[in-house]
Amino acid sequence: MANVQNASESKDISNTAAQLRESKENSLSKGTKKVPKRWKKPLLTDNVKKKNHISSEHRRREMIKQKHDSLIKLVPALSKDPEQVKGELIIYPKTYEYLVALYEENLRLRKLLANSLVSHSDSSGDKNIIIREELIWEKPDSS
Repeated sequence: MANVQNASESKDISNTAAQLRESKENSLSKGTKKVPKRWKKPLLTDNVKKKNHISSEHRRREMIKQKHDSLIKLVPALSKDPEQVKGELIIYPKTYEYLVALYEENLRLRKLLANSLVSHSDSSGDKNIIIREELIWEKPDSS
């Protein structure tokens, strides 16, 4: 009796496999694949696409404006008269000049610190000076 059940089960499995193969061949011969409904996304209309594009472009421009405004507030030469600052041709050179000035001040302070530590070194003459990494900024060569 167990053999009869196993035989009918294997017959059912082979029938199911054959049906799957047949349905797959039919869908491939039609040139379409069956996609579950949950995977299908509704297509956007041109009007909706246009609105989405306009919205994302507006967000991008707003972000750029906020970054420019924060840069103007950070750079002293620009923050003196923010109404006069219009455009990248003014903002970028002034920002570069400010960064160079910061670099030179950082370098001066590091040298001052190194000289101060050397003059106060112990009697062993140990001149190994450790300056924390966050205090060191090297200006890239401009080419």
